[in-house]
Amino acid sequence: MIDFFVGSFSQYYGLDYAAMVLQILQMWRLSSKRRSGFLFGLLASFAWIVVNVIAGIWPGVLLGFVMIVINLRGLIQWKKD
Repeated sequence: MIDFFVGSFSQYYGLDYAAMVLQILQMWRLSSKRRSGFLFGLLASFAWIVVNVIAGIWPGVLLGFVMIVINLRGLIQWKKD
Protein backbone atom coordinates (compact mmCIF):
# COMPACT_ATOMS: atom_id res chain seq x y z
CA MET A 1 0.00 0.00 0.00
CA ILE A 2 2.85 2.38 0.77
CA ASP A 3 4.20 1.73 -2.74
CA PHE A 4 0.96 3.11 -4.15
CA PHE A 5 1.37 6.41 -2.31
CA VAL A 6 5.07 6.71 -3.10
CA GLY A 7 4.40 5.96 -6.78
CA SER A 8 1.58 8.48 -6.92
CA PHE A 9 3.68 11.12 -5.17
CA SER A 10 6.58 10.71 -7.55
CA GLN A 11 4.43 10.47 -10.68
CA TYR A 12 2.86 13.91 -10.26
CA TYR A 13 5.62 15.50 -8.15
CA GLY A 14 3.30 15.65 -5.15
CA LEU A 15 1.07 18.22 -6.86
CA ASP A 16 -1.95 15.93 -6.64
CA TYR A 17 -1.61 15.78 -2.85
CA ALA A 18 -0.98 19.54 -2.64
CA ALA A 19 -4.06 20.22 -4.78
CA MET A 20 -6.15 17.94 -2.58
CA VAL A 21 -5.04 19.69 0.62
CA LEU A 22 -5.61 23.13 -0.95
CA GLN A 23 -9.10 22.13 -2.03
CA ILE A 24 -9.93 20.89 1.46
CA LEU A 25 -8.67 24.19 2.88
CA GLN A 26 -10.78 26.04 0.32
CA MET A 27 -13.96 24.31 1.43
CA TRP A 28 -13.07 24.73 5.11
CA ARG A 29 -12.43 28.46 4.72
CA LEU A 30 -15.54 29.08 2.61
CA SER A 31 -17.73 27.14 5.01
CA SER A 32 -16.33 29.40 7.75
CA LYS A 33 -17.35 32.41 5.64
CA ARG A 34 -13.74 33.40 4.97
CA ARG A 35 -12.86 35.07 1.70
CA SER A 36 -9.43 33.44 1.69
CA GLY A 37 -11.15 30.24 0.59
CA PHE A 38 -11.24 31.59 -2.94
CA LEU A 39 -7.46 32.06 -2.90
CA PHE A 40 -6.97 28.45 -1.80
CA GLY A 41 -9.34 27.46 -4.60
CA LEU A 42 -7.27 29.35 -7.15
CA LEU A 43 -4.08 27.64 -5.99
CA ALA A 44 -5.78 24.25 -6.03
CA SER A 45 -7.07 24.84 -9.56
CA PHE A 46 -3.61 25.75 -10.84
CA ALA A 47 -2.17 22.61 -9.22
CA TRP A 48 -4.92 20.43 -10.72
CA ILE A 49 -4.28 21.93 -14.16
CA VAL A 50 -0.60 20.93 -13.95
CA VAL A 51 -1.48 17.42 -12.73
CA ASN A 52 -4.02 16.99 -15.53
CA VAL A 53 -1.55 18.20 -18.18
CA ILE A 54 1.03 15.68 -16.94
CA ALA A 55 -1.62 12.94 -16.98
CA GLY A 56 -2.99 14.03 -20.36
CA ILE A 57 -6.51 14.55 -19.02
CA TRP A 58 -7.64 17.48 -21.16
CA PRO A 59 -11.21 17.75 -19.85
CA GLY A 60 -9.64 18.12 -16.39
CA VAL A 61 -7.50 20.98 -17.71
CA LEU A 62 -10.62 22.68 -19.06
CA LEU A 63 -12.38 22.15 -15.73
CA GLY A 64 -9.41 23.74 -13.96
CA PHE A 65 -9.72 26.89 -16.04
CA VAL A 66 -13.48 27.01 -15.43
CA MET A 67 -12.86 26.68 -11.68
CA ILE A 68 -10.36 29.55 -11.83
CA VAL A 69 -13.02 31.77 -13.43
CA ILE A 70 -15.60 30.72 -10.81
CA ASN A 71 -13.17 31.40 -7.95
CA LEU A 72 -12.26 34.80 -9.39
CA ARG A 73 -15.95 35.63 -9.75
CA GLY A 74 -16.58 34.62 -6.13
CA LEU A 75 -13.66 36.73 -4.96
CA ILE A 76 -14.92 39.77 -6.88
CA GLN A 77 -18.53 39.28 -5.77
CA TRP A 78 -17.42 38.98 -2.15
CA LYS A 79 -15.77 42.41 -2.36
CA LYS A 80 -19.04 43.96 -3.52
CA ASP A 81 -20.98 42.80 -0.46
